Amino acid sequence: MIKKRGDAILFLGVGGMGMAPLALYLSQCGHQITGYDDDPRVNVVRMLESGGVEILDRETIPPGTSLVVYSNAVGADHPLLCTARESGLELVRRGEMLARSTAEKRVCAVVGSHGKTTTAAMLVETLEQNRFACDYVVGGL
Repeated sequence: MIKKRGDAILFLGVGGMGMAPLALYLSQCGHQITGYDDDPRVNVVRMLESGGVEILDRETIPPGTSLVVYSNAVGADHPLLCTARESGLELVRRGEMLARSTAEKRVCAVVGSHGKTTTAAMLVETLEQNRFACDYVVGGL
């Protein structure tokens, strides 16, 4: 479970397809989300910024950050991850953050080798067309 609504959370590797949707979801849930990515794609940055995620242009941890979520693509020696560790900030991998954010919810998950994003998108579209209130996190554009 996440500490409280409004927590300041930093996402390292925010441009990844597992990270970006989770950052957007938590932003929409009322958390203050900032993100950093070594190689951000313009279309993903636009999507994140339009969803309320502030993208950092330099390697600094914003004041007030209480939690750092990092991608498996972020090396253990990444400067921001090292700074966060040395500062005593709580560090959480993306998968654990996803589990925390859904801990008190009923979950329908789509798993498998191929077609997960397409299947999840079709499921969400069907639920919305039938006015079934739900939240969703889909790892793709």
